[in-house]
Amino acid sequence: MGPVGGPNVLSAIYKQYGQYDYTSTRIIYYADNELVGPADISGNYQAWLNTPLEQRQRFEITTPDRRNTGTGGPKTDGTYFRYIQQNSFRADRGTYHQSYYQLYRWKPTNGGGYYGQISAAPLIDITKAEMDLLKAEGFIRKNDPASALALINRTRVANGALPAATVTGVSGTDCMPRKKTGECGDLWDVLRYEKRIEQAGSASLAFYDARGWGTLKKGTFLHLPIPGRELATLAMPMYTFGGSGDGSAP
Repeated sequence: MGPVGGPNVLSAIYKQYGQYDYTSTRIIYYADNELVGPADISGNYQAWLNTPLEQRQRFEITTPDRRNTGTGGPKTDGTYFRYIQQNSFRADRGTYHQSYYQLYRWKPTNGGGYYGQISAAPLIDITKAEMDLLKAEGFIRKNDPASALALINRTRVANGALPAATVTGVSGTDCMPRKKTGECGDLWDVLRYEKRIEQAGSASLAFYDARGWGTLKKGTFLHLPIPGRELATLAMPMYTFGGSGDGSAP
């Protein structure tokens, strides 16, 4: 059985002897600040970006995107992410990784717990939104923004409860997503944000999208090397990619 979403975490559970085992690996999916940050209209995201990396702390976002937060403000739950005060991510691994927001979109609907009952919801691997947004990217690359916009606004309006974007992007005092400078995003920014939010928690799409968009962090690996066990079997030299060496993002 594939990954599933439980009441508090993502789990890798399996079915054995007709029962579901909920004691296997569980991951609390803290939202990357650069995933939810572009939705922030308070300036906290830009302040975080302008802080030296090792000094960055988690921050609250103010956003009209109802997928991220509720109508009550930064500490209320959205439909995809919820506010989580406690933090279990080790500070010595980088406080810049810590976040107040947790993905819980794939939660069960019956309100049950983990043990003694089936209460987890399977994660969807390929969604209609992904297909729409891939098509939208194609339209943008073919210089047909109007066709792209119709697809982008499907999830933006219906799922985010946001005003429709235009062919030039978004505007106004509450515009989002925003660029790292704080300016209102253009159509490419809207597409990239929409795809990342809609596909959060789905396979490794964020990596592959960032590689295609040229937005990977400097030094990130571009390719997956042959596993070391296979290289040893074939008596081939060990190698890797990334770390600003061969096969790294510029």
